[in-house]
Amino acid sequence: MADKIICMNKFTRSLTVIAAASALTLAGTGVASAQSSNLGNLSSWIPGNETGNQNRGERELFNAAESWAKRSTGKNSATVNHLARTASLPSAWHHSGVSGTQTAERYVGNNTLYRFYKVERNNYRPMVNNFNSSGHQPGNWKNYGVHVTSDSNFHYVTVAYTR
Repeated sequence: MADKIICMNKFTRSLTVIAAASALTLAGTGVASAQSSNLGNLSSWIPGNETGNQNRGERELFNAAESWAKRSTGKNSATVNHLARTASLPSAWHHSGVSGTQTAERYVGNNTLYRFYKVERNNYRPMVNNFNSSGHQPGNWKNYGVHVTSDSNFHYVTVAYTR
């Protein structure tokens, strides 16, 4: 019996050493310190990466925003999806006419437009309905990309357009 206890103690110490070494290794790569950035608490929904627990609000907002953007250009682009996914969220937001939603807009030169939507997590359906019932985005846009990300209070929808 004493041999089993000694063996278990050695096993437990080995696991502790492995866990500590892993934490130190990840800390050096920045993986363990993801919380230090402002975006550390955000989740992100990308089509095809769904799980059974996927956030319904993110999915519904993504589908509605993509449908709206498609009416404006007709062509989704992986490059523009990347632009939407990597765009920095604005610091200043404006209230919109849609309940629970704030908006911002950013032009980069004459060729790229970002539309940002900050939507309350518990009040996202009015924005889904707005995307579904709106006409197209004015302008001569050729490609679009959509990205939705969330924190504990809001969904953030980014729609990017390029010429």
